[in-house]
Amino acid sequence: MGLTRFRKFALAVALSYVAAASCPAQEWVEFVHRTDRFALTFPAVSEIMETTHVPAHGVVFPTRIYSVTDGNHLYSLTVADYTDAERRHRDRPDMTDVRITSLADPQDGTVRVVVE
Repeated sequence: MGLTRFRKFALAVALSYVAAASCPAQEWVEFVHRTDRFALTFPAVSEIMETTHVPAHGVVFPTRIYSVTDGNHLYSLTVADYTDAERRHRDRPDMTDVRITSLADPQDGTVRVVVE
């Protein structure tokens, strides 16, 4: 009978450690995006905003912003889809030979920009 009490006590202690260790993790939500090949863990289900990202070369890429506000904390992840970046760069207009002329009107100060 003493051994049975010890087993029950040991089981209770083990279960309390498992429950205590898993409680904080239950509040966080894991999101796995298999197509874009990333995973994230936020304190709640994230909102997803579709937008675009324009890097320095002027090519537009589709972008998603995953975000959660938890009290005073903002958790955010921005994912830009560069899957077809080579094609997008190839399709953009070639601006290497463009000459930009800026002409200021001395009478009223307006500036006119001419792209040739």
